[in-house]
Amino acid sequence: MAFSRTEQVNRVGAVFQALAGAAIVVGILVGWILPHVATPISAPFSRTLAASGVDATTFLGTSLTTLGVIVAILIGYNVAGLQTAGQLMSLALARAMLLSLAPFLMWWVVTTGVGLVYLLAKPVYMGQLWQILIWFGAVVFFMLGYLWALPWRLSGSYAARWAVDDLRRVPLAQWEAQDGYDVLQSSMAAATTRGDLGAVRSLAQTLGSFFVTARDPEGEAENTYDRGRFRAIKNLVSGTAQFAGNGPTAVAFQLGFIGAGALIRSSAIGLPTGRPNADLFSGVLRAIGPSPDHHQALWAGMRHALCRRDGAATPYLMRYWRLYADWDDDDPRLTQRIADGLMRLHGESLRILNLNETFTDTEVEATHMLVDFYRYLAQFLAKRIRQDTELDEQKRLLGLTAKLLRQIQEQALKAFDEWEDNPELTAHRAELRTHLIEAFDRNLAQISPA
Repeated sequence: MAFSRTEQVNRVGAVFQALAGAAIVVGILVGWILPHVATPISAPFSRTLAASGVDATTFLGTSLTTLGVIVAILIGYNVAGLQTAGQLMSLALARAMLLSLAPFLMWWVVTTGVGLVYLLAKPVYMGQLWQILIWFGAVVFFMLGYLWALPWRLSGSYAARWAVDDLRRVPLAQWEAQDGYDVLQSSMAAATTRGDLGAVRSLAQTLGSFFVTARDPEGEAENTYDRGRFRAIKNLVSGTAQFAGNGPTAVAFQLGFIGAGALIRSSAIGLPTGRPNADLFSGVLRAIGPSPDHHQALWAGMRHALCRRDGAATPYLMRYWRLYADWDDDDPRLTQRIADGLMRLHGESLRILNLNETFTDTEVEATHMLVDFYRYLAQFLAKRIRQDTELDEQKRLLGLTAKLLRQIQEQALKAFDEWEDNPELTAHRAELRTHLIEAFDRNLAQISPA
């Protein structure tokens, strides 16, 4: 079985922690219990220091000096990491990282304290010197476990997981007051600025997945516009897009995962995703600027997150529809609001690209963006549904996929009708409309359940 990088780090760290715990228990046994128990195994530990001729003072002095050197090296090595986390991410995240050092510091204090006591009040048994030696090993194991995980704790993956766990503890309307809310925005901005695409990917995909599964029972029950919830989602999405326009298109692609998750969560709690005065993506579009490449990448990222994903990861739409299997299939939160949000984003991208005088193929690109989305619904989402579901669930999910496609197409044709009202309509635009209709018919036939 293949494990992810995070699982590998956690497993190795758990091994070091287990070894340290075992060394602590063994140290207690050989130092404080076995010397007073008459058994064959206790003989080496119950032997007195006077009979052995061992110089306890030299041994204890060497051990305490080494323990001092170890903690000095670790603190020096750790300062740069904590400074980086505090400056680029959040002081709260730096505190969380410092807390992970607690097992090492705690047992270092215990081992050093017992060693100092033995230095003042001379130990009687050999087992007590073995105890210090074994506990020294426990300190080393705690240190190795911490150092092994430190690079991961400085990564975007750790920051994202810590942040979403922080948000998960409170209702959606209270997200803005949480440290995790700030960590996600500052970490994304810092990663984008320094061109750390690995961190951008980890942060964006973790946040996008969290949006999909972060249920808000109160918001779902109310199922209406709430300004507090809307601003919590919109500001988080906009904050993570800082400096994206100056970054590579890969950043805009990853922002598509955040946008896709935010659209799903907004739909689930009843936010009007297609209303002009409640535009979820205005901050993102402003951040990525007028570059056609960035708009194409943003749309591609949303398309990929909603319909495809990579490896064993489940597409967002499939996860969302499964999570709310108890909702009626005609509930507008399942498809209609998603279609509204997608077409709102599509229309705003079209408007911005029209303002770009250097880009003359706006309508062609807008049509191709929709055709590509139709293709993803049919070739990837529908295919994944057929592979991973039983007959009853498969029929429901394929029906929702087809419904979403129809609702997007309905709004797309309305946009073309608005073009037809324009006296400057050309035959080229009519060809694009025909191309879109043909793509719709072709992909709908592939999606419709047998």
